[in-house]
Amino acid sequence: MELIILRSILLGQLRPWLSRNQNTKFFSNNLTPQFLNPNKGIDEYYNLLKGIYINEKVLFKDDSLTIYLKQPSSKINQQIKEPLVTLQPQQTATNPIERFYFALIKNEVTRISNNVLQAILRDIKDIDRKYIINSIKSNIVSLLSIIGENQSIIKEQDETSKNIISVLQSNTIRLLLEIELLYPHYLSGIPSDKYQIFSEYLKIDVPEKEKYYEERSLLCEISNLSTQVSKNIITQKLDIPDAFTFKFKGDENKLKSVINQLTLQFDFIKDPTTEKQLFEVLTSKNLTEDSPKIYLNCQTLVFKYFIESIKVYFKKFNATQMEKSKLFYSKDHPEKPLKAQTIYSSTSEDYDDNRASINNIINQMK
Repeated sequence: MELIILRSILLGQLRPWLSRNQNTKFFSNNLTPQFLNPNKGIDEYYNLLKGIYINEKVLFKDDSLTIYLKQPSSKINQQIKEPLVTLQPQQTATNPIERFYFALIKNEVTRISNNVLQAILRDIKDIDRKYIINSIKSNIVSLLSIIGENQSIIKEQDETSKNIISVLQSNTIRLLLEIELLYPHYLSGIPSDKYQIFSEYLKIDVPEKEKYYEERSLLCEISNLSTQVSKNIITQKLDIPDAFTFKFKGDENKLKSVINQLTLQFDFIKDPTTEKQLFEVLTSKNLTEDSPKIYLNCQTLVFKYFIESIKVYFKKFNATQMEKSKLFYSKDHPEKPLKAQTIYSSTSEDYDDNRASINNIINQMK
């Protein structure tokens, strides 16, 4: 994919500093809820964009994946509908022009990422999949390098234009990370590190934090799925009624915060289990025997109260389901999976203090 729309924001007719793209009324009129947050699939945004720029046919000629998308489907119903990687800090729009461009950039990157996934899932050969992944990576790196080469020009623009290019930059990095993290088995070279991305490609300062981005749980699941496709060992789909899952229905960011606080206050888990792995297991849409094992470092009674307190945010989270998963191991008996009866029978009269503390943490999920 040639990333035509993204490139056009930096080099073409969508450059925000052009006088034609500074009409606030035009952008305000096109800020529909469907454009900002498409809920019928990412193509909803793309169809709206075609209507907005109906005379700009050149923007929509990027059809390099068409030949693959026309191949027979593997009948795996999985879509990418939102970012799988987020960079911090995220820019906040301050006017209609920024709101429009920020939504356009985010949705376009999601559309590209989803189209790559749909091509990978088609009934094609691995040599084609490798070509797709390495071609898209090459185009992303090229765009990052062009942004780097134009840093001096970008700095000369108005504040709104600079903010838009900043969002373009972070989302292009996001796209590179998603491609490399989703399909490592198809890459011809090693994944990009932060020194390459920021210093070599963008020619800007390298972030001090080693982990300058966050991954959504679905990213790992899709990566596993693409690996299964490559090995021709598809055993389960992600979007099927009988997939084993606790069916989390709450706010993922709040759940992450709760897990972090419980780990700090109660030594909730122990090595080799990480907070990220516990989050992945609780939110996974398809748990298998290869999912991370969760080794508890708290008393079973503490974990029992956690289950009782947080199960309202799940459709199928209880001691019985946990036993069926065979993924949880108690502090006292880490050699075998935790049984539901062990959880149900855990009682103590001296538990009021811990209950209050857990309540205070879990209440943040509301």
